[in-house]
Amino acid sequence: MRYVIVIMCGTLFLVWDVLYNQGDAIGRTVTEVHRVVRMVTG
Repeated sequence: MRYVIVIMCGTLFLVWDVLYNQGDAIGRTVTEVHRVVRMVTG
């Protein structure tokens, strides 16, 4: 049951982001993760 709630929250966030921000939060997150990975790996 816990996993269902986590998946539902993730899905709702993705839908909200696409509808209201045109995917802006997702794009920013991907950019930040990419930058941190580059920093860590050198």
